[in-house]
Amino acid sequence: MFVYLLQVFVLQLIFFGFYQLFFRKETFFRLNRLYLLGSVLFSAVLPLLHFSLGKTQAVIYGQLEPVIIGTKQFQGNIEKISLPDNFIPIYIVGMLVGLFYLGLKLFKLWRLYRLGDKYYKEHYIIVQLQDFHNVFSFWKIIFIGNHFSNDEQQKILAHERVHIRCKHSFDLMLMEIFKIIFWWNPLNYWYQKELELQHEFAADKKSLEKFASDEYYGLILKQTFRVESNFSFVNQFYKKSLIKKRIIMQKRRKSQKTALIKYVSFLILAMGMGIFLNACNNKITEVKKTNQKSIDEKQNKNSDETIKEDEDTEVAFQFINNPPVYPGCEGLEGKEAKSCTQKKIQKFVAENFNKSIASELGIKDKNVRILTQFTIDKNGKISNIKTRSKYKKLAEEAKRVIATLPQMKPGMYEGKIIKVVYTLPIIFKIDEEEEKK
Repeated sequence: MFVYLLQVFVLQLIFFGFYQLFFRKETFFRLNRLYLLGSVLFSAVLPLLHFSLGKTQAVIYGQLEPVIIGTKQFQGNIEKISLPDNFIPIYIVGMLVGLFYLGLKLFKLWRLYRLGDKYYKEHYIIVQLQDFHNVFSFWKIIFIGNHFSNDEQQKILAHERVHIRCKHSFDLMLMEIFKIIFWWNPLNYWYQKELELQHEFAADKKSLEKFASDEYYGLILKQTFRVESNFSFVNQFYKKSLIKKRIIMQKRRKSQKTALIKYVSFLILAMGMGIFLNACNNKITEVKKTNQKSIDEKQNKNSDETIKEDEDTEVAFQFINNPPVYPGCEGLEGKEAKSCTQKKIQKFVAENFNKSIASELGIKDKNVRILTQFTIDKNGKISNIKTRSKYKKLAEEAKRVIATLPQMKPGMYEGKIIKVVYTLPIIFKIDEEEEKK
């Protein structure tokens, strides 16, 4: 989960930077809106996608939790105290808080709706409120004060009808949902502000086709000193932070059609990033491969054996719903099957490993890491065992133990029986008392 959230953040950062550099000043308001919405959705969906660029045999790679073996007795697996374990409860609380505030805002909006006088039009509803100095629309409802003149109200309603016709409320509500799900990510707030700008630019452009610019700008500036609405998911006619930008944008020269090339460039960039990220997701795992490789290389410089990757197409372990099943784990599926099989393998290795080898070798290191890799083939048998360690005898012992694992039920991927390649780190701990001997 943590890796996915990090990927979403990085993608959003790249796309938002691209927008700031190339699209922000263009007068293609509809394309800018589509770009902002598309990049937000694309950033959230792309890390979840998996696709193959060719018809090659799939090989599923899985990472098992390390096994700790002591010279005295089996000490169990490493206690997993990691960022995701602590992060998930906090993450859920943050989402609940965001959901609560959204519900509170919707309740206040509903209360305003009930208090106002309602006028039903063909495609929208006008809610007129006493002593109300703001104007905003939400879906098909326009909230407006009763102190505007008929001429002012006509201009305002024309502006708000553009928001309703273009369904701008959908964009803002979508961003509210993203702000709840990804509450820690400030980029979603920036995306929402830019979307608000594009909405206002588009509505102003349509309104200026009907009304004189001086009168229209005068209406916008008329009540900028008034208190603004605190609803982030509505389209506000008066919003101090946007007024200057709205006027500047409407006076800007229209963008040349040649500027459309930049949008095509974005599509190429998005496709390239999709292929790149998919290639990254198809490795043994997103993070463990890099971290583990650096650790093992430091500890195993003198190793006579190396572990080479399979030449077939790699598929991330997260995408397999039917992994190999260890005897005794039958009847389980998905995560439960993975967890059961992992624990059984770990227990088997820990109980059958010859711990006396450490004493025979006179090992002085407090922790010795043994990296193992093995394949559970299409028949459920253990094959292609590779091990690596600073101490050759420990590597050989690990290979012996792995080779004695029982036959398992083979894994399934996309309806086909496949082979699954596992990596299993073994950490051999030398007890202090044993070391003194």
